[in-house]
Amino acid sequence: MPASGKGTLAQGYQQVVHVPVEFTLLQEHAASIPDGHVIRGYLLARNSDGRRWLIVDEGPA
Repeated sequence: MPASGKGTLAQGYQQVVHVPVEFTLLQEHAASIPDGHVIRGYLLARNSDGRRWLIVDEGPA
């Protein structure tokens, strides 16, 4: 979904999107995120259509 980069790490980029993600995490050894249903979000940014998207921020959605 399109997003504004104003006031975020994406500020200054021409194109910014927020990508919500849901998944079930099952780890052999629990790390920083506990096992189970997880909802996260990723803020992606780039300066033009021909450029690759960069992950500029991530965390709980």
